[in-house]
Amino acid sequence: MFRVLKEASTLSSSEEVLFSVVIAVYNNAEYASDLYRSLECQSKVEGGWEVIIVNDGSTDSSLSIAENWQKKSRLNIRVLDKTNSGVSVARNHGISECSGKWITFVDSDDVLHRDYMASLEDFLRRDRHNMASLLATRSVIYNEKTGILVDNHPLAWKFKHGDRLVDINQQPHVVHLGGHATVVRRDFIEANSIRFNENVRPGFEDADFIGRYLGKFERPVIGLVASARYYYRKRSNGTSLIDTTWTKPEKFSHEPKYGHLGMLRSITADRGYTPKWAQNTVLYSLYWYFLADRSWNSPIAGVQKQLLDDFWVVLHEIMMYIDVDVLRQFSLRNYGWYLSEGIIRQFKNNSWVKSEGHTVYRWGGITSKKKTQKFVYSYIGVKPKEQFFVDGKRVTPVHTNTVVNRAFDHELMTERILNLPSHGKVRIWLDNKEATIVRMPPFNRLPSFADEMDPDLILSGESKIVSPHAVTSEYKKANGGLTKKAIVGINALASRGSEEAWVNNKYVIRSVYDILSRVVKRKYQNWIILHNKSKDAKILRASLQPEVCVNYKHAWIFIDRPDRGDDNAEHLYRYVRKNHPNVNIWFLIEESAPDWNRLSADGFNLLPYGSEKTITAVLNAKFILSSHMDAGIFDLIDRKRFGATSAKRVFLQHGMNMNDISKWLNTKDLPLMITSARPELEALVSERSQYRISKREAKLTGLPRHDKLVKMSKETPVSERQNILIAPTWRKYLSDDMAVLDSEVARRDFILGTDFYKSWQGLLNSTTIREMAQRNGLNIVFALHDHLTEFARLFDFGDHVSVLPYREMSVQKMLANTRLLVTDYSSLSTEAAIANSPVIYYQFDSESIYSGKHSFKKDWFDYKINGFGPVCNSQSSVEGSLIDIESNAWEPFNLYKKRLSETLPYLDGSACARVVHQIMKIA
Repeated sequence: MFRVLKEASTLSSSEEVLFSVVIAVYNNAEYASDLYRSLECQSKVEGGWEVIIVNDGSTDSSLSIAENWQKKSRLNIRVLDKTNSGVSVARNHGISECSGKWITFVDSDDVLHRDYMASLEDFLRRDRHNMASLLATRSVIYNEKTGILVDNHPLAWKFKHGDRLVDINQQPHVVHLGGHATVVRRDFIEANSIRFNENVRPGFEDADFIGRYLGKFERPVIGLVASARYYYRKRSNGTSLIDTTWTKPEKFSHEPKYGHLGMLRSITADRGYTPKWAQNTVLYSLYWYFLADRSWNSPIAGVQKQLLDDFWVVLHEIMMYIDVDVLRQFSLRNYGWYLSEGIIRQFKNNSWVKSEGHTVYRWGGITSKKKTQKFVYSYIGVKPKEQFFVDGKRVTPVHTNTVVNRAFDHELMTERILNLPSHGKVRIWLDNKEATIVRMPPFNRLPSFADEMDPDLILSGESKIVSPHAVTSEYKKANGGLTKKAIVGINALASRGSEEAWVNNKYVIRSVYDILSRVVKRKYQNWIILHNKSKDAKILRASLQPEVCVNYKHAWIFIDRPDRGDDNAEHLYRYVRKNHPNVNIWFLIEESAPDWNRLSADGFNLLPYGSEKTITAVLNAKFILSSHMDAGIFDLIDRKRFGATSAKRVFLQHGMNMNDISKWLNTKDLPLMITSARPELEALVSERSQYRISKREAKLTGLPRHDKLVKMSKETPVSERQNILIAPTWRKYLSDDMAVLDSEVARRDFILGTDFYKSWQGLLNSTTIREMAQRNGLNIVFALHDHLTEFARLFDFGDHVSVLPYREMSVQKMLANTRLLVTDYSSLSTEAAIANSPVIYYQFDSESIYSGKHSFKKDWFDYKINGFGPVCNSQSSVEGSLIDIESNAWEPFNLYKKRLSETLPYLDGSACARVVHQIMKIA
């Protein structure tokens, strides 16, 4: 359905419509007043302009707000109404109603500078030869939550030098993708029947429209209107279309097929070749796909395999239109070596650095200890035949590793890592042909404009200061006396204050106050930094005094977490203290942590986490041994402030690793990582794994804390234990969803409505588990995750359930007294199995847990194949398993005992000894 609600006021016959503003509206009631105010208050434009609002089936009051504005406005406004069909369909309807020479598209939740239309008109006036095919305006990010404007769009570099005309055939790195900041010629789109492609969704529809449009020009010229400022709203609740696109299947089906590929095909058909600017446009868009795929909590993790398979095929078709030199020279975003090399290897069977044969990269310097040099090359499929020579003599690599780099669940390239002797000239032959050895070259910086411009691309008049940011920059560069500096500063403050006041619809004096407050805060922070630099220098000098360093010379620093111990580091510390008294050992923990007094009473050499003593200790340490390697533990001191430590890091792990952590682990430099399970080690170090760690670094030893757990479990038979332990893991997506809620009441109501809460509440209040606990004299203990501490009272399931926060619980003591563990995905199940307690996995959300909403990503471990207990998807299934275990005298079934013994071979009480042995080997 499509109807005109009210005819627009007519223009006089002498008044020409210069600009048509098309606004597609869907449920913008919350933001409409900001946009309409910015349109209503535009400064004077000589040429006429009109506004066409297309209501795309809004379910809120958006339509009535638009109609009311139309009735009251002095502007030429037309309001159209249609059933919901998407932004592309709405814009196309708007285009058909336009009468202006130029058409621009404005998103319904954004704001325009008061001189936006005037700046466009002024630019056209200065374009003496009428060269501009398209006008691109400057997108400034408007942070709705803070009200601050930030000119940091990834493509903002184009506007840094003011208004200009650019022939993109000559300067193909100048790409433009945002329809909201685009102005096109109406006669040209009508003559060529150009419309938004309704199949391109949920993104790239703007870039597709712009690309097809520019592809029709023999000489496409973009007018960069830096003086026209478009305020792009970054919503505080994360509901902008750009924030939610990764959750839509069309992101991997329609967008690449009809958008990236469709646009390249269309332009190639028009031009007879694929322009480099079009290739760069697609590469810029695809960058965000690769970035999302490589992130630790990837939103792509939950995409169906068939979708990714189809996307992979389309990606190959897209890359057929991309020249290998364009891939090498692309500099709009930094793909990094692994992606750059991988993309060129996968799609072009070539390398990032051009050579006649295979390219081998010389990586870093020569290692001081073993006098070796690292070399890397890539390949697809079968590994090439390798031959290595140093000064003409055949040699064998000191160490090799083969890593598979994957993208979108497919192999991107195989990376071959070689450590060769460095005592002479190295030559490498691959498949009987000498390879070209090159040093890793630097990546391209952001591009710049050509120094010389064609005469017809030079705008008349001088380019003015285009933004308050430029005014501020002028203030910083101002020379002369204090008076001149003050005048320029006042102008900068007034300019910034006026702009923020305009966008936020508040008084200028208030904006000026807010800006001054931020400046004062920033100055204070800078003063603190300078003060700390002086303080840090004194600390560093004091820390390096011989009489101070002697206490920590060659120290082994143990840490579990800053706020607690009782993990592998603590258990290994105890073993070293007893069996290697000559080792200088220290345990690092916060002085305010509950475990501080316990460890102090036990005679531990304690270091207060974050103290000046820690700086001295870390800079003089030989090893840092930790069960965790998160930020703040991997770097125990700020390397920017105090420099890097030469201490070797030993990753003791928190438990048996069951999931794929390659994206996280590959960022760590670890000379030693211990493991406890055979398949865990195999997943890490096998040939062609996704991990960069190798057999040289990863060792199968068992976990130190398991030594004590095995001993404790033998002291109390399972039939004599007192607890049924319920220990669910947390869900990251629940934290993300709660983060946008601004009150405790809202977060509480949110938790109570989740499947997570309802499922565990239902189980803990089931008649089966209550009666079972009662007839066996058992306590039901609910282990409360740290993320839920502030909501502990919500988990009052009744007098029959004790709620115990993790941080208040000694895990090993609890497991040694646990008759049965019910968990979902926790590695605690391994600990329970070691303690000979039966395990039940309650996985009510198994279909969604690997969807990218949580940090889990499958690796070698499958709960049904490798787990230590039955996997249940419903409460009734859990209840049935409970009855089965009770009837088996609370003993784990033989199937799960066998799995445990086959998976973890070192439960003999000697894990600590094996770990220390491996540490001594790298000392």
